[in-house]
Amino acid sequence: MNQISGTFNFRTLMRGLFVMWAVMATAHAEAPRIFAITDVRIVTAPGQVIDSGTVVLRDGLIESVGADIEAPSDARIIAGQDDWTVYPAFIDAASAVGLESESGNGPPGRPGGGNGKPQLGSPHELQAVHPEQAAVDQINFAHSSIERHREIGFAVAHVLPAKGVFRGESATILLREAPARELVITDRVAQVIALETSSFMARQYPSSSIGAIAAVRQTFLDAQQQLEWNARYAADPSGMRHPGYRSSDAPLLAVLRGERPVAMVTPEALSDKRASAYSL
Repeated sequence: MNQISGTFNFRTLMRGLFVMWAVMATAHAEAPRIFAITDVRIVTAPGQVIDSGTVVLRDGLIESVGADIEAPSDARIIAGQDDWTVYPAFIDAASAVGLESESGNGPPGRPGGGNGKPQLGSPHELQAVHPEQAAVDQINFAHSSIERHREIGFAVAHVLPAKGVFRGESATILLREAPARELVITDRVAQVIALETSSFMARQYPSSSIGAIAAVRQTFLDAQQQLEWNARYAADPSGMRHPGYRSSDAPLLAVLRGERPVAMVTPEALSDKRASAYSL
């Protein structure tokens, strides 16, 4: 009797669990597929902004957008925060899209190297320091990676130069089908710096993290001195030699004058802490 009772209880338990699983599966399948992001700043297109509005999404697609849109009664409400902005697609904040070489579409330029354009002045003494390089001059707008990025939902990319300690200036581009001249949003966004090191066998400075930190600090100290010499020479050149000019001077001076922000790339977890600790 106990054995039968035990078997009955076990089967009853299994049936109960199956029913619970079926109910949970059904509840999961019937979860709300309608979302409404309310009271949020919305950018519907370049230069077109709704300061406070609602976005309604149904089954993964945008159903309606506007300042006077009411959220459907069965929608899951996502209340906007003060600093939220809704865009119609993803933004890749640190991208290398379009920079890889690809046969057949033309070279995008050598990352970390020259872009074929004549440069004023001599280059910096350190090969890893080339702040005058610009990602916008290296991007291949016909590269297949741009189309792949667009297909998975990205509309804008912040493209960072790929190599060096002072890597050059980043750019923001649109990832849509259009002539290249219409795809550049901002050609000079930020100066990109990374504590990048070369291998010891490459015999290229810097080959250690502390060397990379020293290279960044010394480069900025030299640029600060150049800024002071330029100011003195402009005020009164008598008795002074011309300060000279390197192609790396202008973008570095733009950073020191606060005209260009710095984007710090962290190849490893400690890089950001090192940058903060050494006041780069």
